[in-house]
Amino acid sequence: MNNPWQDQPWLVYDLETTGSDPETAMVVQVGAALFEGYTCKQRFATLINPECDIPAEATEIHGITDKMVKDAPTIQQFGGNFCKWAKGFPVLMGYNNLGYDSPILERLLQHRWRQVLHERTHLDVLTMIRMDDIGRYWRGTGRHKLTAVVERFAVELPGISHDAAVDALATGLVLCELLDAKKYAAAIEMVCPADGQVATKQLAAVAHEQQLDYLEYLKKKGDN
Repeated sequence: MNNPWQDQPWLVYDLETTGSDPETAMVVQVGAALFEGYTCKQRFATLINPECDIPAEATEIHGITDKMVKDAPTIQQFGGNFCKWAKGFPVLMGYNNLGYDSPILERLLQHRWRQVLHERTHLDVLTMIRMDDIGRYWRGTGRHKLTAVVERFAVELPGISHDAAVDALATGLVLCELLDAKKYAAAIEMVCPADGQVATKQLAAVAHEQQLDYLEYLKKKGDN
């Protein structure tokens, strides 16, 4: 068997977009952080022209304006090189990437993104955070947002949140904190064993169950 996914290089990726719906949102920034040995070795972010107006409410979140992306490449222009580069990493991950970032990239880049995911470990740190034995029962509104989790673990960041490179860095550092804590590492090991392909399938199943639970919660809330 290959080295455990925990000990392989990670590519942590993040998107800033025009909206919250993965079926319609367009990309305005792609960011990534490269981790080796639980240490960030490099990070970068690239502005992307979404070929549409950026809603004011989206700009309020990430600070990216139409003027800033006017001369930036489109996701189609940038996507080929990004996908080719991403294929060089055995482990891909993000924060809500299973429910948001990855579906957007697959919708916009289609087979190019699917080829990146093929036979690679693909993990979602938000899904880990929401697991019963980690953070499902933490108290507080918005307790699972990346900014709240970063504060909980006292992770120090060299920049503001909602910058794609900083959020990618934050995601990787949060996972390092989880793996460093025995009580959390054991919970992750149960769902995400050393074999990356098994971990990918099992965590995806957990993410699906969490989504079904959330939809049931919304249904019950609406009935009240």
